[in-house]
Amino acid sequence: PLHLLVHAIRHRDRRERKALQARIDEKRRALEALLQVEKAKSGEAPAGETTAQHLDTNLLSSMLEKRSHGSVTMAPERRARIEQALDALHAWDVSPVLVRLIGKLANPWFAGQDDIDVAASDDPCATASETFAEEANRFAKLFAALRIAKLEKDGNYNPAVHDSWFADFDWQAFSDQELRSVTRVIALVSADHLAGDGLPSFSRLLGSRRPVHVISWVRAYDNPAVAPGEGPFDAYRFELAYFGVGHRHAVVAQTSAARHEDMLAGFDCALGNNRTSLHLINRGTQTRAEQPILDPWFVASAALESRAHPFLLVNPEAGDRAAQRVRFDGNPQADSDWPVETLQYEGPDGERKEMSLAFTFADYALLMPALHEHFRRVPAGYEADELVTVDACLEADGETAERLVPFVWAIGENGDLVRLVVSRALVFACRDRLNYWHTLQELAGVHNFYVEAAVERVLEDARAAAEAEREELLK
Repeated sequence: PLHLLVHAIRHRDRRERKALQARIDEKRRALEALLQVEKAKSGEAPAGETTAQHLDTNLLSSMLEKRSHGSVTMAPERRARIEQALDALHAWDVSPVLVRLIGKLANPWFAGQDDIDVAASDDPCATASETFAEEANRFAKLFAALRIAKLEKDGNYNPAVHDSWFADFDWQAFSDQELRSVTRVIALVSADHLAGDGLPSFSRLLGSRRPVHVISWVRAYDNPAVAPGEGPFDAYRFELAYFGVGHRHAVVAQTSAARHEDMLAGFDCALGNNRTSLHLINRGTQTRAEQPILDPWFVASAALESRAHPFLLVNPEAGDRAAQRVRFDGNPQADSDWPVETLQYEGPDGERKEMSLAFTFADYALLMPALHEHFRRVPAGYEADELVTVDACLEADGETAERLVPFVWAIGENGDLVRLVVSRALVFACRDRLNYWHTLQELAGVHNFYVEAAVERVLEDARAAAEAEREELLK
């Protein structure tokens, strides 16, 4: 994922840097032309001096044509201002660095790139915020000089208005184009740190308006806010994406390495917005085992399917209403509680059979070796009415649900289908994930309770009117 993000930044920002350099060169020539005219009037320019190799002669000619007749000299304050802006343009250091990565990064490839700077930090969100402020202050001097150059070239600089404006000029006065030209700053933070000791600085950054990008690799089976000594299912899961949504003006992208199109959509959305952004990416990480059970891509896909790590992209720039801001289409069967697929298998007699199966969070948990303690095998041939699938158990309520024993289907050592009973703690976690899934559905306008209630009222009124009309016809 980080390689794709760097690629997206290079694709965008190299063009921005070239356009910025062209603006710098243009404005520098304009200011030099203004000073050359002034030197010519005052006799400062040596006889026969040629400036064709340094100046845009067409621009110089147009300035001379626009000037009124006579030799009115430039005010000392204006000349000093032009010279100061020109010095700032000449002094601009064209750095090759396009992105600054803040945090712990084991891959040495990134630090070896000319356009990437890597800085270690124990509190990446706080350091990233400070780094952006330093970069923005550096760019503020350049952008102020460019703006002054344009005003002076057009003859529109008004000291009474502009002196105080440029005295306090900082990144909050940058245009969208100027903000996109500032070096990208990315904080690399673990989910555990974001939900623990790093939560205060994380929250401050999300509400700061600073266009810093926060990236965290998320373990979909775990609870990042779990206390020491607790298991992943001992408490409600702390949902970092929903925490980001609560800050309202941050771009939030919860994506998966198994769906690179959706992940790139989140990167493009964040890079195109001048807002703080949060990227929560699942890379298919499994609990530690001597040998992974399945390929990480498959595990990441399972996290998406099981609602353990749903796709969510929130773009505040799209509008003030949730229906405008939220993208939810990257989730399989987004209008259902769980994706339901048809499983084909071979029965004991060799006959080909089919059954519909819902893929739940419990099915995903089975892929994690450290969570196998939450499963127990049902003896072959044992049948009971209380044995039901996890999705059926979650649909039941009241006393009925208390009597049910939920299970998932699995593949035994001999390739046969077996049933695995699920622990109460894992059922609790499944219910928690389903609850969060329903919250995201409503946020995205899928199965909205108020909409469905309004539709039901309209249908009820229509049924009542039809019944009344029928009675009138009968009379």
